[in-house]
Amino acid sequence: MANHLRPTFRKGGKGAKYEMTPATTQLAIDAARLIKTEIAGIDLFFDSDAFKVCEVNSSPGFQAMEKYADVDVATEILTYIHRQMVER
Repeated sequence: MANHLRPTFRKGGKGAKYEMTPATTQLAIDAARLIKTEIAGIDLFFDSDAFKVCEVNSSPGFQAMEKYADVDVATEILTYIHRQMVER
């Protein structure tokens, strides 16, 4: 593919802080599993009565997540990787 798509947020998309429910959490986990990754950025959008997967990024940017989630994403990923290494 000659032209690479830029992340939705960087193309002017808007986000909002949202308290994840078990259903939206499971939707994001299922989307990541479909592309066989443990770490992914899952873009969801609300379509009339339910969330839908818009985009799955195996190498997500952190800008939008950090803006709306009030979390240091890189630190969380490193903590997760370290925990996985210790468990294995």
